[in-house]
Amino acid sequence: MDIKELKFVRLTDPSMAGLIPRYLIDQAKDKDFTTERFYALAPMLIANKLNIIGLFADADNKVKGFMWATINILSEQLYVSVISIDKEYQNCSGDVLQCVFEVIKGFPNDISIKQTIKIAKLKLKETIQLVTKRPKSYERRGWHRADVTIMEKEI
Repeated sequence: MDIKELKFVRLTDPSMAGLIPRYLIDQAKDKDFTTERFYALAPMLIANKLNIIGLFADADNKVKGFMWATINILSEQLYVSVISIDKEYQNCSGDVLQCVFEVIKGFPNDISIKQTIKIAKLKLKETIQLVTKRPKSYERRGWHRADVTIMEKEI
């Protein structure tokens, strides 16, 4: 299995939320929400033009992954909330994160994303950000720690 053979399809209709297989949400390691909450709010997330929620599909249009990213219009930064790829593609030829990065680099050419960028008069930065509990895994693949640190306090 070669992850480079998967194509990315952005979900643009809120009714499409059910196309995301539950196991892909369940297996996402860095998420800070429940699968049930995701499904309950996914239609609203998809309806928001600043969210990019899409599927990675194989040649037979079987869903093999999904991603949720957000365009921060103030910082002009793309922030990846969740990436989840079917296990059969995780240890195959090609680096999963590099392939996802290539998809993201192509976002400015996606017509629905191009419209969002134009309306908000954005010039997206050439970096993406994400939060992870496994920074060393990302660093081995060429990512580096950002200048910002997430802080947390109980309320």
